[in-house]
Amino acid sequence: MSNVIAKLEKLKRLVPDNVDEIKGAVASTLKLTAALGQTPDGTPWESVHEGFGKPLSRAAEVIQVLGSYDGSTLSIVARLTEKHYVLHHMGIANGAVRRQIIPEGEHEPVHAAIRAVLDGKFKEDA
Repeated sequence: MSNVIAKLEKLKRLVPDNVDEIKGAVASTLKLTAALGQTPDGTPWESVHEGFGKPLSRAAEVIQVLGSYDGSTLSIVARLTEKHYVLHHMGIANGAVRRQIIPEGEHEPVHAAIRAVLDGKFKEDA
């Protein structure tokens, strides 16, 4: 019975004790697709004009992930820290080509990253 109680106590602390690791996993997931020049769902970004190189080559560098836990809800927010990238993400930069950088709403790869952290932490010392 004490083993069950210990597991329940561990479960209760799982999210609050691992917010930073969850943020890191989400950031890694989002930065990977951006570094590959893809939307969060894996669609390649439209290329730029001839001679301009890879579109948004620094996109992964301007992704910032914030997170908090208020006792009942884990909040994760991804944002872009430079206006130029926001304009492209929204499709309102010159040329009106949308190159989505961060997901909007629910996103399974982000959920999978969060689950991987929590599963790994829960199974530690099991």
